[in-house]
Amino acid sequence: MSIDSKEIIYVFLIGEGAREIDKKLLVSFKDRLLSRIRHEADIPWKRHYVKDCVVLTEKSWKTVFPEYPITRRDRSVP
Repeated sequence: MSIDSKEIIYVFLIGEGAREIDKKLLVSFKDRLLSRIRHEADIPWKRHYVKDCVVLTEKSWKTVFPEYPITRRDRSVP
């Protein structure tokens, strides 16, 4: 951890399937997730390197990262 010099922003992609996810739930999930990834060990890191996290659905991914297309893959294919 002493050799890194930049902060990290985690990006999480949630597949919605047939249902649309409530945006209020995403905000709550993001807050809980950020809290957990900032405290990932019993002993705190010397430097707080996790700046933020972003939780996206398939729809919001296309808006935020249009230059990086995503496709759903069949889980049965290795």
